[in-house]
This record gives sequence, structure tokens and C-alpha cells, in this order.
Amino acid sequence: MVRRPKMFIMDEPLGHLEEYLRIELRREIRALHEATGGTTFYITHDQQEAAAVSDRIAVMSEGRVQQVGTMRQLIETPNNRFVAEFVGEPPINIFETLTVDGGTMRLADFSMPLSAAQQAAFARTPPASVGIRPARLAISDSAGTGISAIATSVQPMGESGAVLCQTDAGPTTALTSADALPAEGAALRLRPDPDGLHFFAANGQRIAIEER
Repeated sequence: MVRRPKMFIMDEPLGHLEEYLRIELRREIRALHEATGGTTFYITHDQQEAAAVSDRIAVMSEGRVQQVGTMRQLIETPNNRFVAEFVGEPPINIFETLTVDGGTMRLADFSMPLSAAQQAAFARTPPASVGIRPARLAISDSAGTGISAIATSVQPMGESGAVLCQTDAGPTTALTSADALPAEGAALRLRPDPDGLHFFAANGQRIAIEER
């Protein structure tokens, strides 16, 4: 660099390059940022690119910042439904058919107990939808426990694979290891990880659960 600016703004700098070049240049851009010691605003729609070059990521919608954080924070504690649906591959599953009755949540033909903290939070703000990421759904055969599902499409992705399913709660995607992929048309059960559930209010904001 001939000059030493305090700030760089990069708008989709790698958008038209081949993937192998993009991976190499991500390292170069990160090294340049660290060498100059300045601030870099990097604009991209590529989530892998954002995670590779950034310290913090700002998610925007209609000109407004929805959340700022690391990729892990955006995935594990999204501020709202927009962030939850925008960040993460494959996209999060969102279900609007849940019912909450006292200490139990029911989703299609699957029910699970709610913690005291969840019950207290839902008494203040009833959930309108629940989200769970594909990696937090355990797949078993139809004799297991979970949401009844039919595998409509199986997509191998190297060491893992995506299983697209139809359930009474709506289309659902789950991830599993490549050696555990079911056959298309197989009857399955999808068991949600209780720690991987994200509950959203009617206005789209995530409902905070204060577990003790």
C-alpha cells in the first residue's frame, strides 16, 4: 500500500472470482488488514467469506443493522427471526405450528417438556414460531422418538449430507453423517435438541430464556 489510510471499504471485492482464488485472497485480505492496523468495512453476501475475514459481522436489513457479533453469536443467539433465517447453511428450520400448553410444547406429533425458565418467559411473551438448525435435528428410523417425517430428497455433501423431509409441521431439513444418510422415501423421526431451539415472538424478536 502506498498510503496508510485508517479505514478501508471493500464492496464485494471477490464476487466474480473462482472459488479457489477467493479462498486464497481471503487470507491475503485478512493479512493486509492485520498489517495495516486500520479498520476494514467488508461488504459481502457470502457467509463463508464474512466469517473468514472478519472479527465481527453486522447483519443488515432494509438499511438497518439487525445484529453485530461473531458468526457463532449470530448462529447461536440471533436477535430476531430475520437474522436466524439469513445466517447459516443450510438455513434454519422455522415452524409456526407449535402449541404451548402449560409445561409442554407440541410440534406436529412430537411433544417435549418445557423448563421453568421457558414457562416463565412464555407467560410474558407467547412464542409464535420456533426455529431449529438442521444440525440440531437427530435422525432415527420410524421406531424412534421425534417428529414423523418422510425423506423426500437426500443430498450427499462429502462427509455429511442434507436430508430434506416432509412433516406435518412443514418442510424440514436435517444434517447427518454421510454413512447415516437414509434412502429417499424412508419413514423417519426427527428429534430436536432442546438446547438448539430458538423461540420467536409474533413481532419476530427472539424470546430470551434466562436459564439458571
